[in-house]
Amino acid sequence: MSDYLSDYRTYAIVNAVLTGILIKPLVILWVFALCLARRRKDPVRCGVSWLKAALPLEALNLILSVATDATSLVEVDFELNYTPSDNIVNAVSQASDHLSVAAGYVEQIATIATIIAIVELGLAFLDVVDHTRKHGSPDGLVPASASAASASAPGSEKPSPARHHTLVRYATYGAVVVLFALAVGLFSLANSVYAKYFRVINHTDNYAETEAAYEKYNHDVLTLRDLGATFDILCFVISLALVGLGGVVMHTCRNAPQLHNSAVLFLVSTLVWFIRYLWHLIYNATWLLPKNSLGVPLAFNVVDPIFNVWTFFVVLVLLYVVSARKQQGLWTTSQPWMAPPPLQPAPGVYNYYYNPAGGPAAPPGPAPAYSYSPHPAQAYAQPQGTQVSYANQPPQELMQQHAEYPARPVELK
Repeated sequence: MSDYLSDYRTYAIVNAVLTGILIKPLVILWVFALCLARRRKDPVRCGVSWLKAALPLEALNLILSVATDATSLVEVDFELNYTPSDNIVNAVSQASDHLSVAAGYVEQIATIATIIAIVELGLAFLDVVDHTRKHGSPDGLVPASASAASASAPGSEKPSPARHHTLVRYATYGAVVVLFALAVGLFSLANSVYAKYFRVINHTDNYAETEAAYEKYNHDVLTLRDLGATFDILCFVISLALVGLGGVVMHTCRNAPQLHNSAVLFLVSTLVWFIRYLWHLIYNATWLLPKNSLGVPLAFNVVDPIFNVWTFFVVLVLLYVVSARKQQGLWTTSQPWMAPPPLQPAPGVYNYYYNPAGGPAAPPGPAPAYSYSPHPAQAYAQPQGTQVSYANQPPQELMQQHAEYPARPVELK
């Protein structure tokens, strides 16, 4: 027994480390998402809000999971080194069970938020492609296609993709309602089962009552496992649909260079999500659902964080990258950073007109009533013996007349 508890303590420490190491990156990623992944009143970016909800929920799930491992380690330490009263041991065991239930419930809510985020971001890809085809990109770099203009001609209308997107959303939210009901039911029933069991064993010394409570507890635990497996199986089926959505997004964005890279990341996120729930399916089918199962092996504490926690983290990171992008992101409305830079004058071109407002220079005004040109348009023959007047030198009479009348100031238009 002591050898098993020693091994369990080692694996519990490894599980706590592999789980807790992701808490800080998740919190940092959440802060970045709040600052960089903005919705900015764009109707297609609803999934960004759900992603921001999933990030702190998953971080809270990891915190509760580490707390569960910590209380279980305290319980093992009581068993190995020091044996306090049974009430203290039962209190620590009950705290560990309730923390585990809370962690599982928060993880399920984070899963629901992530599913909605994946669906909304996938539909956002399709909306952006359709908007760009009809109206061009919001930054003006991609014009509207000629096929879209011809499709808008009378007699050539096609069903709007928004109608199909609405059906997908209805199906998604319908499945999410079922998942949420299962999560709430599992959370309520688990807390009730643990509370009843520990209430009996803490307040009675009757062996028959303790045995009856233990039998009832084992039966209720099997029911909890069935509910948890139902939740995981439904999520596995949804993950298959999400992979299909990723394939549709990839196919739709094949002719959209500005979205191709983001579409690849989105498809990878759906595949990783599928791998996560494939592991859940294997776990339930191998260790939880069989009636003659010998229990979960200790090595599960090492494998589960990799296939459950780390895959969840990878999906959240990929969705954040897709949501935070600007130039290659999901936008259908014009944003301030999309404004083109101001045009600079070509080298060697100067503007001589004064404009105190700093805007475009005003065109030159009309010529003044009197203007003097040092280069006369016609050459006059000079008589022999007279003083030669150079082409760039005005006659003396004109210069004297000009000196008598001061120059009229030129008005700036």
